[in-house]
Amino acid sequence: MNAPPKGLGKLRIEVDSDSVFFGHSVPIEIRDSRMRLVEHAASEREFKLPIGLYQVSAILEDGQEHTELVKISQGDTTTTRIGPFEQEPLASKVLTERPTGSHRYKAPRFTQRVETIDETEMEPAAEGIEVQLLDVQGAKMVRDTRTLWIFECEDAVDSVPAATVKVGDTTTVVSLPTSPGGGPTPNLCAVRVEKTTTGVRATSWISPERTVANALQNMLASGRLPHAAQMADEATELLRDKYSDPTGATLGALILHKVGRLNRLQSWVENLVNDFGWIPDAKILLAVMLFDDRSDLAGALELATQASQQRILYAECYSILLDLLRRWPEEYEWELRVPSLMALTEQSSYVDWESICLTVRREEDDDA
Repeated sequence: MNAPPKGLGKLRIEVDSDSVFFGHSVPIEIRDSRMRLVEHAASEREFKLPIGLYQVSAILEDGQEHTELVKISQGDTTTTRIGPFEQEPLASKVLTERPTGSHRYKAPRFTQRVETIDETEMEPAAEGIEVQLLDVQGAKMVRDTRTLWIFECEDAVDSVPAATVKVGDTTTVVSLPTSPGGGPTPNLCAVRVEKTTTGVRATSWISPERTVANALQNMLASGRLPHAAQMADEATELLRDKYSDPTGATLGALILHKVGRLNRLQSWVENLVNDFGWIPDAKILLAVMLFDDRSDLAGALELATQASQQRILYAECYSILLDLLRRWPEEYEWELRVPSLMALTEQSSYVDWESICLTVRREEDDDA
């Protein structure tokens, strides 16, 4: 004899986010008490479910998975709020089995809003280490602590802004993901001294005021490329709207390239190249497109060589450019590729590959 069906209740989910886009478009997963996925929805926020315990989870703008444990009762509507600022998820106290593919490691990320920064604070990882901001190009500092600097782009730039920071005996030049203009808030970014797996380093971050771009960087830093790609795919219109955040848009393009979804947006990348020639990363991504479909090898090489002579914004784009020049047909324009290839190869050993924004150690530190 079959068991009688369970009664139903309604679950209403509210996403606590400063971004309307995230609040309404972030994917939600619902798992039952045996951690089986019962619902996955991008925009739906109300569900009818059999009575019982459920775990509600979402990857939010801090790049981390946030969960809530809810109990569905027959005939009742249960409302739960999920946001990026909860502490330890309640579900971890009851549902100990984690779904396949979940992440335990929490990579460094940046979620601290400018107005909340305590100017006397110091990153614990940097205690006892001398930290200095030596120089800034293309940006101006708007706020700082002993180990954190907030930058706003200058009104006119002809190259990717950068900051030179000395941490202990190591001096690095850090590309700044900021650009002129912006919407209601300026395109702020931060350089923070923090502990990485290879020691204490200076790293660059998109500020949380730029909600979508900051979320993409946090997701990428946390190793959640599929979620970042889904967000970038859905946020394409938002990122390119009036080009209010070209460095954020370029990060979205990079993420889509990494998952093979950028080719259909070639005209958008061409516009980034034409309108923001000071961001070489767009040239690199367009060069790869032209090379891969063999539609314009001469144009691809011109873009690649131009980009090699500029300060690159994202470390992954540096790697993509180096790989592109290495796999070019041996007989094609060898004399044009050699200088670019040699310069990139020589500098690659000084690149901090853990950082999303290109961070390069100054060579003279090796001679000290």
